[in-house]
Amino acid sequence: MALNSIVHMNAQLHGYQIGAMPLSVVTAKDHPLAQRDFTIEEIFDYQHVRAFPAGLGEELIDGLAEELKRTRKVAASASSYSVLSRVIASSNKIGVFPLGAANHLDNSQFTIHRIDEIAPIPTYCFWHQRCHRDPAHQFVRSIIIDIATSVMEQRGLKAT
Repeated sequence: MALNSIVHMNAQLHGYQIGAMPLSVVTAKDHPLAQRDFTIEEIFDYQHVRAFPAGLGEELIDGLAEELKRTRKVAASASSYSVLSRVIASSNKIGVFPLGAANHLDNSQFTIHRIDEIAPIPTYCFWHQRCHRDPAHQFVRSIIIDIATSVMEQRGLKAT
C-alpha cells in the first residue's frame, strides 16, 4: 500500500483518491523569478530540474510547454526532490514540485509559487490487486484512507 500523487493509475493497482496535489515552481531565494510576480510562460526561460519517474506530473509540465509553444530545457534529473532542491539552491535552475514536497523545503533558501494553470494531480492511497479482497488489508486500508483524507482536507488539498 502506498500514498502518492500520480497522474495515471497502473492497471494492476486499485486506488482511492484522498486528495489533489497542486504543482509549484521552486526557485532559489536569489533567483530572478523569486524577486517578482511572473507569468507561467516565463518558467520556460530557465533550465529545469526534473523528477522521475515521470508519472508524478512531469508530463503535465511538458504538455504546458508544448501548449505555449515553448521548449522545456531539462538540465538535471533525479528521483529525489532533496537532490533536486540542492541543485536549485546552488544555481539559476528551477523545479516543478508537488506543493506538498515543496512546502517541506527550507523556506530560508527557496521561494515557492503555486501553479494554477495546471489542475492539481490526484493523490491516491493505492494497493496491488492481489491485496484488494484481503480482510486484514481492507481493515488497515480503511483506517489509512480515513486518516489521510482528513489530513489532506485539513491542508486544503481536498479531492475535487
